[in-house]
Amino acid sequence: MLTAACEALLEEISSGTEEATTKKKLAEAKGVEIGEQSKIIAVEKKEAEDALAEALPALEAARLALDDLDKSDVTEIRFVIVDLQCVFLW
Repeated sequence: MLTAACEALLEEISSGTEEATTKKKLAEAKGVEIGEQSKIIAVEKKEAEDALAEALPALEAARLALDDLDKSDVTEIRFVIVDLQCVFLW
């Protein structure tokens, strides 16, 4: 009777060990995949930061240019657009 109980316990332990080993292998594979994705993300992050650093001066220049506009400039632009629409209608 004791031997049957020991064998059942041993079978349960063996099954648990197989399951744990399988999960460990899956976790290791996921770890490798995550490592590869992290490298790609780091490269893309660097590219995005570089693009942002390149765009910021142009954005600041545009903001400053907008600060220099006054109402007469905007009115003049509207008249030019209306004139162009009239030309294209003819």
